[in-house]
Order: sequence, then C-alpha cells, then structure tokens
Amino acid sequence: MARAAVIGAGIVGLFSAHELTRAGWQVSLYDAGAAAPLCSRGNAGMLVPSHIVPLAAPGVLDQVFTWLLDPHSPFRLKARPDIDLWRWARLFLAHCTQEHVKTAAPLLMQLGARGRRLWSEAAESLPFPFGFHERGLLMLCRTEDGLEEEAEAAMHARELGIEAEILAHRGLTALEPFAGHKAVGGVFYPGDAQIDPPLLTDGLRAHLAETGVEFVAEQVGEVAEVQGDVVVLAAGAWTEQLAKGLGIRMPLQGGKGYSFELARGELQTRIPSLLLEDRVAVTPMADRVRIAGTLELVGTDLSVDARRVEGLHRALPRFYAASVRPPLSCTWSGLRPCSPDGLPYIGQIPGTRYLVATGHGTLGVSLAPLTGRLIAQMADGRPTDLETGPLSPVRFG
Repeated sequence: MARAAVIGAGIVGLFSAHELTRAGWQVSLYDAGAAAPLCSRGNAGMLVPSHIVPLAAPGVLDQVFTWLLDPHSPFRLKARPDIDLWRWARLFLAHCTQEHVKTAAPLLMQLGARGRRLWSEAAESLPFPFGFHERGLLMLCRTEDGLEEEAEAAMHARELGIEAEILAHRGLTALEPFAGHKAVGGVFYPGDAQIDPPLLTDGLRAHLAETGVEFVAEQVGEVAEVQGDVVVLAAGAWTEQLAKGLGIRMPLQGGKGYSFELARGELQTRIPSLLLEDRVAVTPMADRVRIAGTLELVGTDLSVDARRVEGLHRALPRFYAASVRPPLSCTWSGLRPCSPDGLPYIGQIPGTRYLVATGHGTLGVSLAPLTGRLIAQMADGRPTDLETGPLSPVRFG
C-alpha cells in the first residue's frame, strides 16, 4: 500500500488525511500539538461561499491605513526587520487591483460552491455530529456607508450567481430581531452555513484514528526526512518554513485572530452574522455564542493583545444587548495562513513528491473538504475536480 505523510493536523490536514485514506493510502499525520496551535479549532465556524472577494482588493488599502491608526481596530501590522514580511507586503500591494479581483472572484466562487457541496456530503457521510446548520449568513451594517458597500458587494455576487438579499431596517428586524433594531440594514446570504469547530476537529481526529491513520506527535524539522511516497505540507502558517527546507519560496504570513465565547443567555442571536464595520463574527452554537475577529500580521506570535480584544467587546453592544465580558484569559488566539494574493496554495511542487495545502486565509474551514479531495486526486495522479493552476504553490517563483 502506498504511504502518505500529512504534516499538520488542522482542519485542512485532517481532511487531507481523510480523503487520502478513502483513496486507499496508508496515512501518517504529523501533529505538532502545542508547538503549532490549531487555527481551525477556535475560529467562527462559518462556511462562506458568499466570500468571493480576495483579501488583496483595491478598497482594502484605504481601510487598512485607517485601521493602522486605531489601537482597537481589527487590523494590525507588526513592523519588524523580516525580509519575508516585506516581500509578502510588496506582493500584496501589487495584487490590490480591480483586475486581480475580476480574475480571483470567479475562482473563489467556484471553490466556495464546490466546497459548500462537499460540506453537505460530509454531514451525511461522517459518523459523528459536528454542528452543521444551514442558517445562512447575515452581514450587519451600522452605517449607511457600510450598507452601501455591502450592497454593492451583494450585487456583484448576484452577477456571479450567488443568492443575496439586500435588507433595509424593517426586513432585517424581521429576520434577526435580536440585532436588527441597532443596525441600519444588511445583506443576507442564504447559501452559507456553519459548523461547530471543536466538535468537527475532535470528531474527525477520532474517526481518522479508527480508520487506521497514524498520529505522529512531533514537530517536523527537516521535511526531506519525512517518509512517504507523498508528503503533504499542511502546517498552516508554519508551512512557509517547511517549503524553505525544499528550496521553495512560498510567501505566507500568519494572520492572527481571536475568539471568546458567551453563554446563549448572555447574547441572544439566531443567525450567524458578521458585523461589517467592525469585522467581527458572531456565531450561535448549541449552548454558546462564539465571537471572533481581528487580523494581525505578526509572524507566529500568538500572544493576546488586549487592545484588539477590546475592539471585539466594543463591537457587540453596537448591535446586541450584550454587556458580559469574559476575562482576557478566556480569549483564544490562532494564526490564519494568508497568501499575498488571497488565494490558497493547493498543488504539487513540480518534480517532487511534495503537495501543498495551505494559504486559505479566512476560508480554511470553508474549503477544507475540497482541499482534501484535490490533494487526494493529485496524489493518485487523477484529474482534479477543478483547475488548480492558479493555486500553484510555486506561482510566485
């Protein structure tokens, strides 16, 4: 039996191991544990095929410069003498163009739609519950400018075939009465969904162990020493360092995010929502509500910045009747692996046994089952479900 090694036990690594096992591979999954905390366990759990605009987009620049001046803003760039950071930033700026959005948006729509279908299949096929619900996603706007911005994005999404409903105040209140009275309007994307991240990651780990996947509890140093006919690099924000060991330059930055939870009685809400101007996600789960947000380009620093967490707390009463503040010690932090063009790295390093699955940014959970499927197809040498050329891990040289 052919052997595959998957480096990284986040949601992308787990689904890569799952799909490889289904395809008949004997899989070893390298899990660094505390050395590389999993971003997928603490995120908002949103499945968002509606998100088709890449991180690198023209309107981002003006917003970023404004946020840099606000210590409580959802964005932070930690300036440091790091040549990889500045190379990433140069490439990011080069992709903040309308031409790039026109090229990337249809691709992200295709990835998101296919990924969404695979999540529905996973809800039927995986032998454990993981909080999958098809409640849609509500973009809540507290300013007229914000509503105008999101309405424009919704009309663009409609042009590409994504269902979106633009809501004035009255329609919003009818859909989400717990937040509607404090918002001027919003946009509802009924095709989006959600999962419960801890239920999913814990359940999938247990399922993989039952199906014969070997968990190797160690951090990989020299990737060339890892045994396997195929080796999958799926270590999230740490993947760039693994690629360097192979002589590959793959620009990647960790975008740190935070989350904390409130009991359902402490914050009333029905529909997973994004507070647009504050860039805060609010996801109702079985017995709790998870609040998540921020994007800090800080390398692999996982320390909690109290000012950014304060920004999350300040956003809630702008929409909800919420006054409870968990202590700072209850705040989780994790690193989203962000590519400079806002597209994931999914593909083979040419002429080698190495496959790459990372760089999903805020779409890691949404695209995890699809990424695993593509990785298994590549490992088998089969045609892939989608054209993956634009996602090449060596597209930046």
